[in-house]
This record gives sequence, C-alpha cells and structure tokens, in this order.
Amino acid sequence: MFDCLEVYDKELPMDPVRLMHELYPDLKISEVECLSKNSASDNSNVASSGKREDVQVAGQRVRVMAKYKGQWLSGEGINVRTAKLKIAERLGIGFS
Repeated sequence: MFDCLEVYDKELPMDPVRLMHELYPDLKISEVECLSKNSASDNSNVASSGKREDVQVAGQRVRVMAKYKGQWLSGEGINVRTAKLKIAERLGIGFS
C-alpha cells in the first residue's frame, strides 16, 4: 500500500553540471562556439561569457571552452548543456 513512500527515502541523483561547478569552483566557462554542421573548425559564431545558455542553432553543434588551473577543457554537443556534460565527464563526473 505504501510502496510509493520508499521513493521519497531515496536520494535524488545530483545533476553532473551542477556538481562539476560545486566541486571545481575555479572552473571558468570562457567561450561558447557554434560550429557549423559540416566543419568542427568553423568559428563563425563565438559568445564569450554572455548569454551562453541561449546558444543553440538548428543543425549546428556547440563547443564550450573552460579553463581550470591553467588547463583548457572543451566539450561539444547539440547544445550548451550537452557540451558542459562532456566537460564534466572528462573530470570524472557523470550519472552512475
């Protein structure tokens, strides 16, 4: 009868992007690039530290560049969030 109450006892999984920023407070997202569908080296649309979350164009990929203790990390995805998830994954953070 009260099986659904067991769900409330379980801890919810932590969002990897949020956890990345909590574990690595010195990690700074410095650049977001919209990449053309055909070329991963096309830097046609670059946004620096502004409205990064709004960068998403149909048919394009996004590259996020971050710096942590002098080391550059990058992640690519279909939007800013998936690119940040790639950076978190490189830092050993992810869903388990």
